[in-house]
Amino acid sequence: MTPRAKVRLNLTDFEVDPDEVSKLLGIAPDFIWRKGDLILETARSYSENGWRLVSSLPVSSSVEEHVLNVLDRIEPAAELLSHLKPLEVEVSCVVYYYDYTPVLGLSHETIRRLARLGASLDYDLYDMGSEENSESVETWA
Repeated sequence: MTPRAKVRLNLTDFEVDPDEVSKLLGIAPDFIWRKGDLILETARSYSENGWRLVSSLPVSSSVEEHVLNVLDRIEPAAELLSHLKPLEVEVSCVVYYYDYTPVLGLSHETIRRLARLGASLDYDLYDMGSEENSESVETWA
């Protein structure tokens, strides 16, 4: 079975309301949270405000294709991110794989684009075993 990948770009540590981030950037996020909001399906709450873009590509796309998708969406507003100090930018990649470990490389140009944003890169890998043990990974915010 083809590995399944999901990528999201998270902005955190900023002090303004997430709706203000959307207005400043002129981009509608896929998900926001405010300090104190409950984290879905847990009893915990967020310790900071957050703003998120989720790759709009199918989960069968490569990690690099997903990363490029969120970079293409945020880069038109990259210069405006400097107005959100303090700010953390993270690109989070989650890969569910079956039977073999997938290729996780990124091109030097993609790495340059991440660096220009000051983004950190996080990978979470989940070995799902064989195909018959697969479960749906289609939804993820």
